[in-house]
Amino acid sequence: MMGKIKSLQAHGCYPKTVYRVFDKLEYATDFLNGRFRFSRIQNYKNIEDALRRDDSEGESHVVYNGLSHHSSFASNLVYILCFHKTLKAARQSKFGKIIVKIKNPKKLAAKITAWLEEQPYQYIGGIEGINIEYTYGQEVDTKPESTERARLIYAQKPSYFSDENEFRFVFIRESCEDDHIFIDINGANELCSILTHEKK
Repeated sequence: MMGKIKSLQAHGCYPKTVYRVFDKLEYATDFLNGRFRFSRIQNYKNIEDALRRDDSEGESHVVYNGLSHHSSFASNLVYILCFHKTLKAARQSKFGKIIVKIKNPKKLAAKITAWLEEQPYQYIGGIEGINIEYTYGQEVDTKPESTERARLIYAQKPSYFSDENEFRFVFIRESCEDDHIFIDINGANELCSILTHEKK
């Protein structure tokens, strides 16, 4: 008997190492134990914490030939898990003092994608690795195609966030009312370790 054909794949661009910051040891420990909380991207528009709020999340905006081009998803829901691409950015983070180092984030994305594959919901594509572009509202040399504008919905932020040097895991679900989705996998601790946060 043939095995189940997998339709979801981890894809996108992945650094060799990324970092995630926590304000409590229990949250960092949960992460090491393979419990991840993905948040709906639209949440960041209304979050009470002003340091985390981003009114531009969930939409893209570029300017071409003097005309603004905006895009957003009408129905599909985008969920994200955010990281820093450099240890320097993690150490400068305002969100906590406990740093978790993730080596081989693409392998971790593949593990999470395998978990999504087994769930009774419709996901699109699997985990995508995204290096954030700090180009929101800026002029571009060529008119972006509709597929590129769609990708920028979850891959673009204003330039004043650039110190965060952000990388994120992204998945898209066709319908869901949850603000957060919790994912539990095995084997995450082989890819993750806690570092000491030292302010310089």
